[in-house]
Amino acid sequence: VQSDYLDANPDTSMVFHRVRCLLSQRELKSQWPHETVPAEECHRARYSLDDLLLECFPVACSTMCRNRPNLLPTWHTRLAWGDWTLHVMNAIEGAIGFIDREMATYRVHAGGITRRFQTAKFLRQRVLFYDLLRPHLPVTSLPRLRQARAIALAKLIIGCAKRGKKKEAWVHLK
Repeated sequence: VQSDYLDANPDTSMVFHRVRCLLSQRELKSQWPHETVPAEECHRARYSLDDLLLECFPVACSTMCRNRPNLLPTWHTRLAWGDWTLHVMNAIEGAIGFIDREMATYRVHAGGITRRFQTAKFLRQRVLFYDLLRPHLPVTSLPRLRQARAIALAKLIIGCAKRGKKKEAWVHLK
């Protein structure tokens, strides 16, 4: 299905689909790949690089990309994730397609990376990700990159302040 989609849509660089999330309580719950994408956007057939800069909404197990050797920059190993970098680099090359159909199950558990998305370490990595990504992006995407970086930095600073780490919060303000 995904291969056929890519063949029929040569301007797309990747395609993803819905997943069924298997929660740690062993409850099956059908949902959008990540809860960060608003419900009103659930049925868009296409997404862009600018959409992807705010959140990594395609679940790794739901994606298929065109074969592009040497697509990943060497710095991608410095981050705790690989899929977001891969998705962004693909989105630079073309649109992101979406198939509104469940075709995989994704297990969400307490030790998984998605449970750590708002930790200080993750947010610091997210700011680093945006800084490393900047030279690769087209000029038209730089305003969205600045917005996404500012949001991540604000969450990091607020989190530090709430945990009583005011010195760390000030470091990030500079």
